[in-house]
Amino acid sequence: MAIYLLQHGDEAIYVIMDRDKMIQVLINLIRNAFQAMDQTGAVKLSLRKEASTAIVEVEDTGIGIDQESLTRIFDPFYTTKEEGTGLGLSLCQKIVEDHGGRITVQSERGVGTTFTIFIPIAEKK
Repeated sequence: MAIYLLQHGDEAIYVIMDRDKMIQVLINLIRNAFQAMDQTGAVKLSLRKEASTAIVEVEDTGIGIDQESLTRIFDPFYTTKEEGTGLGLSLCQKIVEDHGGRITVQSERGVGTTFTIFIPIAEKK
């Protein structure tokens, strides 16, 4: 397995956030990505700026998520894992929304999944 970190552009991106909670979001998304892959998979983390929004993507080359699960993926207590509680992604969504942002997911079975986080950029002072 491999992990890649990419930042698009040279300009620093500033957001106002609860650092620990956003770390929790990223850890959960990265953990899920690794759990969805075999030993040859890869996870790509990327950060870019579009207008007044910071965009973070966590992309994996795992098994993907079926369409039915995609419609429920952020529902509390929904899980496809035998050991899961179904709270991880719903908590991620709440944390991101509490920061004035949103989180989306795109997936294709057998290809992989991308979670995208959109967070407002802080004004420079």
